[in-house]
Amino acid sequence: MVTNILEYLELSARRFPEKTAYFDEQSEYTYGAILKDAQAIGTALSALGQTGVPVVIYMEKTPLNIAAFWGVLYSRNFYVPVDTKMPGYRISLIQENLDPYAVITDEANVEAARE
Repeated sequence: MVTNILEYLELSARRFPEKTAYFDEQSEYTYGAILKDAQAIGTALSALGQTGVPVVIYMEKTPLNIAAFWGVLYSRNFYVPVDTKMPGYRISLIQENLDPYAVITDEANVEAARE
């Protein structure tokens, strides 16, 4: 019996590694690929040595978001999605209040994430 979302991902990746799990106009993710990326993100975050802390996910809504969410869960932290279209002052307020341990972003939003 599947008891959490990570078990669901692992089971799906074993059963249907080449099946499309998520897609949008520009990209798609198979269950196998999303598992691999989520575990890589989780491993990288775990190497930082913290658990139970906020990790901001600051990127456009794409299938990569799903890998980031699951990666944060693998690291035993909690994810905070921040919409890139929010006003800058609101993003700053979220960052200030959360004091996130890490920020996950994509290439298109690296500069904005540093602000």
